Amino acid sequence: MLLRDNPQIDLTATTFASLLQKESRAYKGLTYRDLIQRTIAFVAQDRTVADAKAAMEQIQGCQDVIVTKTGDRAEPVIGWLSNIDITRLSTA
Repeated sequence: MLLRDNPQIDLTATTFASLLQKESRAYKGLTYRDLIQRTIAFVAQDRTVADAKAAMEQIQGCQDVIVTKTGDRAEPVIGWLSNIDITRLSTA
């Protein structure tokens, strides 16, 4: 994946459904759907922040961890931790 120019999109006319099909502005050859599916970690609600950090570190480019009941990506989202949240909580 190579970084490339970041052209603007029309924010008032672009729906999320259509955006997911577009090529990522950051990574050539990947759609936004691809990018999201490849760079987000999932953990179960009964896991620890350390588990979330470990899950994030296992995925190249990951900056977000989604919390679901069992850690399955098909489940409703219960929570979300960004890399900034995890770093802050890890040093508290």
